[in-house]
Amino acid sequence: MARAPLVHGRASRGMSGRDPEGDKDAGRTPSARNEDLRMQPTSEAQRRSSIIPSRSCRIESVAEALEECASLSEAASIVGSRGRTKDVSAHYRLFSTRSRSKRRQIAAPCESLKRAQRAIAGLIEEQWIPSEFSAASLPDPLKDAAGSHIGSRSLFTFDFAGFFPSTVVSAVGKALEREFFFGSSELAQLLAEFCCLDGCLPEGAPSSPILSEVVCAPIDVRIGDLAQSHSLTAVRFLDDGSLSGARTTELVCRKAGGWWIHPQLENAVQPYLLNASKLRLMGPKQPHSWLGIRVEPGGLRVRSAFRKKNASMLRAAARYGAADAQAAYEQAWRKPGQGLCFAHVLRGRIEHIGHIHGKEDGVYLQQLCAYRHALGASHDLICRCRHRRPMDRGCPTS
Repeated sequence: MARAPLVHGRASRGMSGRDPEGDKDAGRTPSARNEDLRMQPTSEAQRRSSIIPSRSCRIESVAEALEECASLSEAASIVGSRGRTKDVSAHYRLFSTRSRSKRRQIAAPCESLKRAQRAIAGLIEEQWIPSEFSAASLPDPLKDAAGSHIGSRSLFTFDFAGFFPSTVVSAVGKALEREFFFGSSELAQLLAEFCCLDGCLPEGAPSSPILSEVVCAPIDVRIGDLAQSHSLTAVRFLDDGSLSGARTTELVCRKAGGWWIHPQLENAVQPYLLNASKLRLMGPKQPHSWLGIRVEPGGLRVRSAFRKKNASMLRAAARYGAADAQAAYEQAWRKPGQGLCFAHVLRGRIEHIGHIHGKEDGVYLQQLCAYRHALGASHDLICRCRHRRPMDRGCPTS
């Protein structure tokens, strides 16, 4: 039975309707009593807001306990005893981000829930051994995954449609039971429900990537076996997959009005579906690219469009200043006041070039020098792209 909301400023009454400690409203004017009545919660949202602090305290205690536990079984017991699944959904912040082709819905957990999910992800990572066909098994997942296709005659790349929304809570629970709990479905389901939102993995939670890796382990095995039977190289990076070699057309090829995909490949990716708009087949006379990286015979290069956008951002910062560039960036890509720094975003993009090309690359050094000049950073670092002298690695801005 639902409890009736308490009236602000009044104590609970007994069966007789009289205050057991005396009528506290005696002697008060009607206007004063009406003022108290106006202050009580009147809507369901307001009543829920008065409950959230207690839920936050509960999630905080769960996070503290999970950070101290040493096993997944202990973590599941903590979640089952203290973390009610029905309370978790109130601790997400929903918003959308815009990319080149679509708007992406993000469900970001609150700080306490984020700590709890990060602790669970850490316990899984300590015990989880990823498949050899997953990029998670590589020392540098992004660079090594793209680098595995260097020198290939043809490259086929594909994408799982609606990856996180398609990873349902039942699949997560079965995967945890299969890999860690060995028949204890109740404990596995507790952790799965604690890390899911609305019946699927939320995009934005720190536990979602590693849980998706566990769910996709059988898929990696099936795709890997299929690739080996056709002398192909297979790599999966989250929801992006790739096959390369001389015989890719045995599994996929273009035809009039669409694609022909081998039934074995379609069955291998089940329960996911391939996103038809993201399928790419690049032959020997076409440039190969995957994960935003060009796979050239001589090595890996960042796409020219990425470098040109960096150059455009650098020119804007140099011409209009950091403050105006920040305002224009927020207006174009994010809502104002979300704390996203234009300078940090630009520096991260430049460092991505250095990561793929190497720290001695001329493009990276040139954009790094322009960044420091445009945004007023320290010039103690002597830029090789301008002075042809070694860089001082002790500079705080390096």
